Amino acid sequence: MNILETNLAALSETQPQLARDLANTAPRADAVLESSRRGKPALRIGQTRLTSTVDPEREGLTLAQSAPPGALACLGFGLGYHLEPLMDRDLVVWEPDAALLRLALEARDVSALLSFIRLVVDPDQLGDLSGRSPFIHRPSARLYPLEARGLARRLEAPSDQAQPRPQKPRILVVPPVWGGSLPISYWCADALAQLGCEVLIVPIDCVDPLHRF
Repeated sequence: MNILETNLAALSETQPQLARDLANTAPRADAVLESSRRGKPALRIGQTRLTSTVDPEREGLTLAQSAPPGALACLGFGLGYHLEPLMDRDLVVWEPDAALLRLALEARDVSALLSFIRLVVDPDQLGDLSGRSPFIHRPSARLYPLEARGLARRLEAPSDQAQPRPQKPRILVVPPVWGGSLPISYWCADALAQLGCEVLIVPIDCVDPLHRF
């Protein structure tokens, strides 16, 4: 059994449909697998490197240490180096590019990792992410900037400083200094107040003598 078959067999235990889909997906043609200085597989797409070319395992550990505590929603599978140190956590991992994910499963034996995480390609299958914190694989964010921002916004905690919505509209009326529209602005303010609005008038017409000076 080769690396891909080992990984797909592990994935099929928990996500059989995804395993079948990936088995029928062609790997991404413009992605390049190369050997790092430590001998571990490294990955790049064009000028974008998704792993270190020196020590991808050490880089993955460093990235994993930056993850927030608790359950995580992760963007970017890469080659899995940054996810393996987090296998004891509750992980949902979104890799937007099925072709790139297929290549990753050919490159490394990540069968142990695949047995513990929920892997998603289609964002509609992310499901309920409440209670999770975002963990963005920074190299993948360069490939998927819109997806990275979208996931971060989706998981953004509501601000404790948000002001409650007022029970009735609040309207500020700023009349002119002088002229025929001056009384009209006061009539409008009265009408708004009668409609139930909270109206504040700035009595700027008081400076009319100064304006005429």
